Amino acid sequence: MKYKFWIIILTLILINFGTQSLNLMALKNNGCGYYYFNPSCMEWTAFLLNKSARISLNLLTIWLIYKQFFNGHKLAYFAITIGLFLLGAIDVFFLQNNYFFAMRSHEYIHPIAFSPLVAIILLIFALNQKPNS
Repeated sequence: MKYKFWIIILTLILINFGTQSLNLMALKNNGCGYYYFNPSCMEWTAFLLNKSARISLNLLTIWLIYKQFFNGHKLAYFAITIGLFLLGAIDVFFLQNNYFFAMRSHEYIHPIAFSPLVAIILLIFALNQKPNS
């Protein structure tokens, strides 16, 4: 395997984790973080920009892993992409309200949609697959 691939993948994963509380409009960390939307310490546009950047980094990482290891499975990549966008949209929509279901589902939806959890799992599956002979 190429070392450039691994450096790029690990860098994207670290950048995704590093931007968890970064206000991309002001390029500084937000003391509240961006896990929940808190209108008293963040703007809605900064919140959306943070979530958009994180899901984009996540999808880029997944795309690179698919390109390297699962080249013939384009339909699965598109299904993951659509699923992550839907989960992200549902999570951002629920974070606008203080509903019981919204607060309980956020802790499960957020790590899937906005952190590189899916990319790390795909990487583990890719490393455990048998090479074609």
